[in-house]
Amino acid sequence: MLYHTANRCDLGLAAFRLVTGSARDKDIDLVQNDPILAELGNWMNGREISAHADIRARLFWGVIQKLVRTQTQDRGPAPVDVALAHLENQLDRLSETAHRPRLERLITDMRACFGLAGATVTELFEQHKGSLSRPLLLFCLRRHSTELLEFSHPLLNDIEYLLAGILFGVRDGWLRLPRELRDPDLSTYVIWRMTMAEQRKLNRDFNLIAPRRPVPLRELFAASRGQWNSAQREAALNLARESGWDDCIQTRITLPEGNYPDSFKPDGLQLTLPCKISAAEAVDQARFLRQLGQWPPAPANKQAKARQKLAGAQAIEARASDASCA
Repeated sequence: MLYHTANRCDLGLAAFRLVTGSARDKDIDLVQNDPILAELGNWMNGREISAHADIRARLFWGVIQKLVRTQTQDRGPAPVDVALAHLENQLDRLSETAHRPRLERLITDMRACFGLAGATVTELFEQHKGSLSRPLLLFCLRRHSTELLEFSHPLLNDIEYLLAGILFGVRDGWLRLPRELRDPDLSTYVIWRMTMAEQRKLNRDFNLIAPRRPVPLRELFAASRGQWNSAQREAALNLARESGWDDCIQTRITLPEGNYPDSFKPDGLQLTLPCKISAAEAVDQARFLRQLGQWPPAPANKQAKARQKLAGAQAIEARASDASCA
């Protein structure tokens, strides 16, 4: 799920690069901004949650650990019941009395929110703020990973969305993910990670060459110094055209000198000009990146064309760099 949520925002991309061992300094800084997300690296590497971890982090990753253990049972309880049982168990042990009322209210609303029970998503999000409560509420409100990817809400921030993605990914597991979420490069990489994790649990010294890390589309459109290069601009324009993302495309028309209306009206304007004019299309970078994070994504064959073009441009740049160094 982190591979898919990586296209949503820079934080999502940072989290994905962190768990795949390719994080940069700025990625680590972004992930560390939230006390729950800050423990992602420890959990992915099989380590214990930090002793000084925030109470919210201990509750969230405790739910995750319980869900993982339940997956090994043939007929275990429903995932939401596992989460609720863990939270209720921790409520009895909670020493921080200031957190008890909030956790009690969250548990009550998690139980009540199946079918919304008279409350809207907005009302629930307004009542429960923070990166622990909202992901857990979504865990009750949506059943599958695809439903989460299709979901958006103005009150749901990037951190909360990513943590919900982790919950849903653990609940569904790799084998239960819909086929459209298991892209070939991702499949190869996940199988390698699963194999290495299993060998680690068995305390075996087993080294299997890592496959190529899957690269989210957003990473290919990362801008150096805030601006795309020519290959990125062209690839983005082609992808937007072919995917029907018309609201991402801007058209610049250059008119000769003349007498024109001071402004265009919403009902449109038709001009008859006795000359040739020039028009150029470009992609609005911010809108394009937002569109990359929407579901459903661009068609796989359109994505492949963009990847091929950008990979070719990167290879040319690498050869030019090598030549200059030589």
